Amino acid sequence: MKPSLDQGVPYEANGAFGEANDFITKLYVECTLSGLADLPKAVWLYADASYTVNIGRTDIDQAARDRQTALTYLMTRRITEALGCENKPLEQPPTVKPLPAPTP
Repeated sequence: MKPSLDQGVPYEANGAFGEANDFITKLYVECTLSGLADLPKAVWLYADASYTVNIGRTDIDQAARDRQTALTYLMTRRITEALGCENKPLEQPPTVKPLPAPTP
């Protein structure tokens, strides 16, 4: 995935992936749905969370990004449950792992 956020840090969280910076977290997760007739059964969900409380702060570290990523994960879990994703993509507690930044 090519970074799209200014100073974004890519991460993986239990099979979901995304990127986070000081005040935005993006999360992509695959959801398998039934009852879509002739359409593909697997779809990608995209969650984008903004943390305006962090704007202007200079003390944001990786632990803070991990916390906001875990919160985005938990909020998105509720959506996957409501949609009835058969693969239960976010069933496990969030384990956020920052990834090495891709080379340009």
